[in-house]
Amino acid sequence: MTVISTTSFVLLCRQVNIVGITSLGLDHTSLLGTTVEEIAWQKAGIMKPGAVAFSVDQQPEGALKVLKDRAVEKQCPLLVAPPLDSYDWGQHPLELGVSSQGQLLNASLALQLANTWMLLQSQSSHVLRPPKDFFLPEKNKSRKFVETAQPFSITQRLALGLKLCSWPGRTQVIHKDNLLYFLDGAHTLESMELCSQWFIAASDRASYRSSIKRVLLFNSTGDRQSSKLFSPLLDCDFHYVLFCPNIVTTQINLASDQANCMVTEQQMISRCLTNEKTWRQLREERKGPTSSETLLQMSCVFEALTYLTDKSREDTCKYHLLVTGSLHLVGSVLSVIDPELSHQGLATIGDAAPQLSDAVNS
Repeated sequence: MTVISTTSFVLLCRQVNIVGITSLGLDHTSLLGTTVEEIAWQKAGIMKPGAVAFSVDQQPEGALKVLKDRAVEKQCPLLVAPPLDSYDWGQHPLELGVSSQGQLLNASLALQLANTWMLLQSQSSHVLRPPKDFFLPEKNKSRKFVETAQPFSITQRLALGLKLCSWPGRTQVIHKDNLLYFLDGAHTLESMELCSQWFIAASDRASYRSSIKRVLLFNSTGDRQSSKLFSPLLDCDFHYVLFCPNIVTTQINLASDQANCMVTEQQMISRCLTNEKTWRQLREERKGPTSSETLLQMSCVFEALTYLTDKSREDTCKYHLLVTGSLHLVGSVLSVIDPELSHQGLATIGDAAPQLSDAVNS
């Protein structure tokens, strides 16, 4: 019997010449496997004979070993992207449009993919053959004994591409009324650790020593363990923690992108209640029962944002709202505050109501 990996099945009918695999973590475990090694095996399904695969050095050791073994099996050379500061930037400053420490790895990976694709386009043959200078000397292999790709000189266009890169919902900051929205769709332990670090640093910079109140709007779905996601978030010192389903309003048009026929309304509410219970338990274990955080359940995103907007107007403090735990939740928030993805937001929460694509006219 032939075994076809999940990723390979999706790309079964496509000719792939260049492959990129970012940092792996435990996610979609019901489909991909319960260990990073199993997930790496599935992700490696994208590798094809004659292609070149790139990954990052900061992979779990077991995952990178699986990727290497699968690369040999598929006759697909595997290289690790070098550190971002090892490239020759010349007169072009290193500026990333998408901030956070994790994007430094992704930026180098993107440079290698773009450079290899341009190399492929310049060849007369459609079969990619890696040139000798793709590889660094033996002594410069990564710690996992996978070859490290050669850094190169950065052109103005490549530098500009990194600077102008925009990823709505990932380390994104939007100012609206008295609220400063910090949006990051982190939903794994590794990404949530980076998200928390980014939020604390960005919130501190934005406060300018003024009085602020930090707020968390959270949801998680599927087989993700909220207890693990909460661990780094507990260090953020939130004044309010709101738990909310990924829906804009309580009335959903089944034809809309927001419709999720896999779960019932009661299941969504139950998940939010479980998330609150888990947060309360972890908070008491770490900070004791005297914590001053206010925990609230919200029926939908619109209710949560309306509540926070009203609270911020009554308060002299600035409100810093972190929205995380689910890309679907972040998308719902964006559909209210910035439906055109202009990064500007709307004038008021109230003005957004008639424009919600998921609202059902009564």
